[in-house]
Parts: sequence; structure tokens; C-alpha cells
Amino acid sequence: MLIEHYFSQLLAFSSTPHCQSLLQRQHLTAADLLLPPPAGIRQDGFPDDITLARLCSDSYQPGSRDIGGVSRSDAQTLASLSLTEEQLSSPSGLQSMIYHYRDTGILAFAGSNDMSDMITNIRQGRGLPARQYQEAVSLAAHLLSQSVCPWLFVGHSLGGGLASFCAVVLQQPAVIFNAAGLAENTLAEEGVSLATARARGAELIRHYVLEHDWLTHIQDGLDLPKALGQRIALDYYPPQHAHSALQKLVRGVKAHTLSQVVAAMEQMDETRE
Repeated sequence: MLIEHYFSQLLAFSSTPHCQSLLQRQHLTAADLLLPPPAGIRQDGFPDDITLARLCSDSYQPGSRDIGGVSRSDAQTLASLSLTEEQLSSPSGLQSMIYHYRDTGILAFAGSNDMSDMITNIRQGRGLPARQYQEAVSLAAHLLSQSVCPWLFVGHSLGGGLASFCAVVLQQPAVIFNAAGLAENTLAEEGVSLATARARGAELIRHYVLEHDWLTHIQDGLDLPKALGQRIALDYYPPQHAHSALQKLVRGVKAHTLSQVVAAMEQMDETRE
């Protein structure tokens, strides 16, 4: 039954214009491994990205909820990748999780949840060495060397910054949510210029930004590093009016959370239908 399903999906894909265009090209990029959004909704994003947002949420507390079609890495899977569970996190505050969804390996980075993460955010934002970023790209590079399956990096907030850093350094695709920006010095440590990072990010990264998100608002409004990638705007749901400064602050904090991102993406899907 699984083989029949695989070949039916392969046959369906082989008849699409996207497949035909790929067959005519001599060289493919990592971004070509991911199907583009269906025609007519490119600006709204790719439906499976909702699953990726849920994976980002799960990476904070792995196993906190079941996600259909997704398998979390266990000790046996990690051993096949020459890893242990302890190597997915570190004293620097790095917190990650490995998943498999369909035929793709997914490395998810959790965002800020303790003081070590706050220190990382401050140091990286000022262009100072930040150990989490170095550890993240080392882990991602290790996975690429140990497995032939396509890999995708995902993350939220600080985790989005880590995922985007891995994407532009290793030239692999990423999907990020309300992500932190990357300082020019951080990129330079891996031999990547800001101009190159922006060009690679536009090709390899989809960045979902929820309306009213405080982090994006600050990064866009001040002289701070900007998040990379092709930005996909999400409307805050349900709509919420804020009049006082306190109300706007509370709304901005809520808009940064993954639960609000998922709610907005679910509403986007319902509207699309």
C-alpha cells in the first residue's frame, strides 16, 4: 500500500509544470527540492508550513503533542546519524530536535526560554561571537554529512535566526517564524557577506511574520539586524484592536508566540478554501 501511494504521488507530480521545468534544467538548487506554493497563493505560503510551525512549537517541549505524519528522532535514529540526545542541546542554551516528515529530515531550533538565550540574543544582535550560532551550524553540517535525505531547517524567534544562519551558510532551505535577524559579523565568521546572505535567503528561506509581532516591529524600526528570507505576512487572528501603549505591548508579545502564528495560518487556510 505504501509503495502504491508513493508511485501515485510520483505520477501526479511528474505531470505538473513544476516537475517539467525541473527536468529541463541542468542544475538544481537546494530550494528546488521543496515544492512551491500552489499557483495563485504564492504570497500566502505553502500549506505544509503549518506542520513546520507546529514542529517549532514541539521543539520547545518535544513530545508535548502528536503531529500527524511526523516522526521524532529516537535513540536509534540518532545513532544512525552518529548523534546522541545530549548533543541536541548544550550549556550555551542551544535546544534543537530532529524530525522526519515525508522524505525530509527536519532540524528544528527552539527559541528563547532562559537567560542564556537572552545573552545569545544580545551578543549576536551587537555582532559579538555567539556560541549557539556556531554550534547550530556545526550540528546542521554534521547532519548533512551523515544522511543523503534532503534536510530542512526550521525555527521560531532565536530559533529562526539559527535556522536562517544554517540555511545561508550551508545553502539549504529553511522555514522560519517571527525570526531574529543576523548581524553582519555573525555571518562573516562563516565567510558569508551580508549581501550574499540576503541573496541566498531570498532563494532558500520562507519567513512567516505575524502582524503586530514585537520582534519584527523592533528590528524593522531600529538599526538592528534584519531577519533574512522571503517574507510572508500573516494577519493577526482573531483581529484585536489596541489603543493604549500597554494594550499594544501585550498584543505584540502575543503576536510573537507560535500559538498565534499557528492560529493565523489555520485561518489563512480556511479563508483559502
